[in-house]
Amino acid sequence: MANPDQVRFWLREMRTPSLLIDNVRNWPAAARETLPIRPLLAHALEGDEAALEAALKNEEETERLRDRDYWLPLKRELERLRMSRYPE
Repeated sequence: MANPDQVRFWLREMRTPSLLIDNVRNWPAAARETLPIRPLLAHALEGDEAALEAALKNEEETERLRDRDYWLPLKRELERLRMSRYPE
């Protein structure tokens, strides 16, 4: 038996379409509460695995872009520090 915190975590983080669909079927109220945070759960609630898979791919790509944007200035700073410490 899952506790509410586990269910919310799974609904926010799970990336497998069939498992997400199973989880929203088991906990539809929690899924509806999580919709504002993760809108792709609407596809899981509808049982639309193809749309859910596409939305998950889009979510992953968006997250990768955000991650890249976050790390790019930090990588530049690290490179600058490295170059200042070990000039050629």
